[in-house]
Amino acid sequence: MRLVLFTGKGGTGKSTLASAYALKLAEHERVLLVSLDPAHSLSEILGTPVGSGRFVTERLKAVELEPELEKRRFLERVKTVAKTVLSTDRYLKLLEKAVEGPGAYEVLALEALSRLLYENRNAFSAAVLDMAPSGHALLTLREAVRVSSFLKELIKLRGKLELLKRAGGLNPGSATELLSERAERLSFLETLLREGTVNLVSTPDALALSEARQSLKSLREEGFTVRTLYLNKALKPVKFEGLEVKVVPPLEEEPLGLGKLELLKPYL
Repeated sequence: MRLVLFTGKGGTGKSTLASAYALKLAEHERVLLVSLDPAHSLSEILGTPVGSGRFVTERLKAVELEPELEKRRFLERVKTVAKTVLSTDRYLKLLEKAVEGPGAYEVLALEALSRLLYENRNAFSAAVLDMAPSGHALLTLREAVRVSSFLKELIKLRGKLELLKRAGGLNPGSATELLSERAERLSFLETLLREGTVNLVSTPDALALSEARQSLKSLREEGFTVRTLYLNKALKPVKFEGLEVKVVPPLEEEPLGLGKLELLKPYL
């Protein structure tokens, strides 16, 4: 599986272009189109309810991730594990507060995304990610790398946990299993992100282009590969930091529904 990511300032049409790009890829391969944008719009763009997963063509499946569902699943799994090693009431109250705090959406979105991609790694040859607007997208990508690296270090403690089990009569087996499973999924996601490509989407106005330049700078500093700027609703290209610039002209009608998305494919 390979990843192609779309991000940009809100309102530039990144979700529309991500959908049209996925539709184009799906002419020849099985593709997973995933929205991580909190303001999901795939259902409207594709012209059919998407929700937790739906094939919109024979080879294209679209998914709108819901971190709230992942939060409930996460808390239930942690409760089960925590009961074996902790007095859970106080701990779980703190945990429930933590998953409502700053950055929680990005972490929970990573949990949901890593699970989805890992479970479908052999079913689809490509995944197109409709990321949140620029700032949130960068935070999500940073968290993917940070959490994956952190879990890899924790896995090294597995032997010590086993010693703890034998010495203190505790049973860390479930906690170790949970940790290992998360580490494997997030390591898989980190590899996909590092080997994947990011496409920036902007409109020709100065504010959107300025944000795209800042996003490009930050993404490059984090080591992500950015190859293309899609200049949406534009009539002519601009020079942009050495990237390939593809101009997507304005259409007479809003490209909603599979038929009208076809009109964008020649420009992608």
